[in-house]
Amino acid sequence: MELRKSHKTKGTDERRGVGRLCGIVGAFFIAFSSIAFAQERPATPPFDRSTWRDDGFPLQPNHDAPAFRSIWTALESTPDVSPFAKAVTLQLLKQGKLYKGKLLAVEGRLLRAERKSLSADEFYYDVWVLLPDSKTYPVRLITRQAPEGFKVDQGALPARADDPNVEYRHETLRATAVYYRTTAYDAGVDFLAAPTFVAENFSIATKDDAASAQKSRSGGWLARCAALLAVVAAWLVLRRLTKKNRRRGRGVGPETVGALVLSLAIPTATLADENDGAEFWGKLAGVSAEEWRVETSPERPRLDEGTPESAKRRAATLAILGIPDRLLSDDVLVNRAKNGEVETIRGTLQSIERIALSPIEEERVGAESICRAVVALDDDKTAALYLTNLPTFTAPKSFFDNPRDAAPTPGIGERVAARGVKFGTESDGAHTFLATRLKWTPASASLGRAGVDLAAFEEVPVYPNDALEKATTREERERVARAMRWTTADRRAFYGALAGYAAKGAPQDKRESVGVVSLFNEPERNQGARVALDGWVRRVNMILVSDPEIKAATGLERYYQLFLFTSDSQGWPVVLCVPELPEGLEPGGGDKYRREISFDGFFYKTWAYKSSAKDATSPEDESENGSENQSAVRRWTRAPVAVGRLTGVKPLEDEVAPPWSPTQLFVGFAVLACAWIVLRRVASVQSQKSTRDAPRRKRSA
Repeated sequence: MELRKSHKTKGTDERRGVGRLCGIVGAFFIAFSSIAFAQERPATPPFDRSTWRDDGFPLQPNHDAPAFRSIWTALESTPDVSPFAKAVTLQLLKQGKLYKGKLLAVEGRLLRAERKSLSADEFYYDVWVLLPDSKTYPVRLITRQAPEGFKVDQGALPARADDPNVEYRHETLRATAVYYRTTAYDAGVDFLAAPTFVAENFSIATKDDAASAQKSRSGGWLARCAALLAVVAAWLVLRRLTKKNRRRGRGVGPETVGALVLSLAIPTATLADENDGAEFWGKLAGVSAEEWRVETSPERPRLDEGTPESAKRRAATLAILGIPDRLLSDDVLVNRAKNGEVETIRGTLQSIERIALSPIEEERVGAESICRAVVALDDDKTAALYLTNLPTFTAPKSFFDNPRDAAPTPGIGERVAARGVKFGTESDGAHTFLATRLKWTPASASLGRAGVDLAAFEEVPVYPNDALEKATTREERERVARAMRWTTADRRAFYGALAGYAAKGAPQDKRESVGVVSLFNEPERNQGARVALDGWVRRVNMILVSDPEIKAATGLERYYQLFLFTSDSQGWPVVLCVPELPEGLEPGGGDKYRREISFDGFFYKTWAYKSSAKDATSPEDESENGSENQSAVRRWTRAPVAVGRLTGVKPLEDEVAPPWSPTQLFVGFAVLACAWIVLRRVASVQSQKSTRDAPRRKRSA
């Protein structure tokens, strides 16, 4: 009995020792994983952002110079600050608001570089870099200094990194730079956006540096793999000991607990599965997956309730609403809708409430308040949408079928739509959603009935013909000129309208059409008005849609641009944009290209484009560096743009030539007159000769 007791005590001590060992190894691995994958975010140098310009404006040194100098000064005062993250093109284009003002590590292929003047005695380097995640569109780096012996390029900067007409460089550039903003640049047929950084200097990596970096990266992965293999080996040894103890008739002891700790430690070293909605949205909101599941539970309090629970559960909501335009883009929402996490809401707007925010919440969201919009859905249910911005529910009268009276509360009773993230059900039974924006689709407008968002046209103003000439300040001229170009402000309105005409339920417009003369002379009074035209198309361009967000939001892969000439356009074209071409009409152009078509749509805006014709009224009389450029004034032509569909195309055999112009008639009459005079002269000469020869023929007879 005494020996048996001693043996039992010895086995218990052995199992306890194994359990302690397992716990120590598991704790060590969890700590190792936390250090490797949960690094602390570094601080950001203090920047004076009051001089920073908004996204979308071209880079103009005379306007951007104060921001450049403030960033360079801040970088000089804090030289040892570590980068916040590595620069990624896609994240910057979709999440620029998160990265603005933060220090990022820029590393990629150097494409082109120019040295430009910032002031009379100050210069900067304009460098274009292609980051590893992008194969086409570059980013822009503005630096005050360059490496010793660095050679700059001459000529135009690249619009795309795959342009076969441009010879690019292949060095690897590295820099620690501040993300400034997105700048627009002319890509020839369109304006594109480039994420722009500001840095003090940059370096060009040699082959030895690249090999060393590759070796360092390989060494890091080897260390992680070795640690993982060590954990697996330890788990196998512990499993063997566990089985040995079980064969001796002993139960589950501390060694099993240690093995469980190891099995839980391994997943901590893996990335979160984006197929898990709680993991994905929890990351964006800065909360754990479990906290997100609690936030989206079937019953949750309203955010405007003055209860401690409501105040506590506002954090995740405000985190999502604080990054609406960039992170919650349409392509992300469409992708998450496949998992049932995002839903499209359509219905009638019933009420709007403003929810005030505390100063800390205002800084997090970027707004003084958020909105709670209650929508009566088409299936007799109610939805509550939380947003940071609401449309003004105002549009020009020319959009609507009949004149509208001013409503006491704009938008109430109107049709609206939105893509919203499911966020549980509130205590009053309303299904809760977080939305980036609210689409206004009133039934009193043909475009609204087709699902086109009229609120998007708030960003597409149309000015009178003489607005540019009457502008008194530089800012006013820039605003008018920008409205006449294709910019990022056109994305939602233009592509949304094209998608409305591409759908099966395309708008049936019975309003009276406006004439071509009104489109040229009074564009500000006709935006949204119906345009029904017949004429001759002289050029048809097919334009591919490359933006993934536009593709996801509208389903468009391409659209077509037609240059139409009518009998009363006096030789000036009207630009038509349609989502598809009818059978029998193909893209083309040239002197012999001429097709007669019928069009039905609406007037979008006035577009300024480059043309060989000289026009005294230019949409942009300033070059990129802000200097007056009168020679460029005459390179621009204005044309009204109409969006819609083609309602008819005459077959080639049925087409007749257009009536002759007065010039052609005059030339034809002159040719006929000359021919008549010549023939009359020849006949007179022959008659005189016959008269002279008559006596001679009689004598010979």
